[in-house]
Amino acid sequence: MNVLAIEKFERLLNHYINTFTGSSVFTRAYAYAILDFFKGPDTALLPAVFISSLEDDRSFKLWEETSERWDEKFANDSGNREENLKLQLICDGLWFYILFDPSNSLDKQTERLILNMCEKLGKENE
Repeated sequence: MNVLAIEKFERLLNHYINTFTGSSVFTRAYAYAILDFFKGPDTALLPAVFISSLEDDRSFKLWEETSERWDEKFANDSGNREENLKLQLICDGLWFYILFDPSNSLDKQTERLILNMCEKLGKENE
């Protein structure tokens, strides 16, 4: 389950990385991938994925390695680091918001906030 969740998310992430230009490409791609991921039917699987990663050393290691890889890409992303970090933290918060209560959903206000931040970050160097 962990491998499938990571692979699905990274397919979305890579799609946006290859689509975007301008500043903060990785950060914006991460945000868009999260929005797409949480609109999909697999959101309900997140608690099981999370629990299994805590119970299984291989799963925990997989998420740890994935997180380290993403952290490196965040650190090397272009654009305003502080603004990138704000968006990253909001998106990371969504993981936990939905993880701990899968009945929570991505509301339009939250989605609009994230999309507006992405638009602003993408225009930074224009």
